[in-house]
Amino acid sequence: MTRSLFKHRSSQTKCDHTKCRLRVGDEVIVLAGADLGKTGKVLSIDLVKQKVLVEGVNQKIKHQKATEKMAEAGIKTINLPIALSNVSYYLAKEKKPSRIGYRWSDGDSSQKDGDSQSGSKGKKVRYTKANNQDINDSKQLTT
Repeated sequence: MTRSLFKHRSSQTKCDHTKCRLRVGDEVIVLAGADLGKTGKVLSIDLVKQKVLVEGVNQKIKHQKATEKMAEAGIKTINLPIALSNVSYYLAKEKKPSRIGYRWSDGDSSQKDGDSQSGSKGKKVRYTKANNQDINDSKQLTT
């Protein structure tokens, strides 16, 4: 009977996280690993595997063989994903990492979560916890 319980647990996904405060196009810094301290833009995020692909980080060399689709053979540099927990939002002006939070904003950036006295909450925006400023989400990476 206990074996069936363990089988059931092992068939579940690794983690059930479906939320991520980072977005494609954000500037991030690597907090751990071989590329510690490097910065780059987020190219893609995989929430199921909890991986993020960052431009210029975790680069590996691939020896490409010539095929029908690809006429030329050669050595290429590719980016591989790294763990989502190993990166943090990067403040370029202050040159330090920061955590990200959410708050409801109706134009006043000094209000925090639950501080609005009026009934309307306004728009949900991201802000950096290091300097308490809103993150401009209009600069998204277009592909």
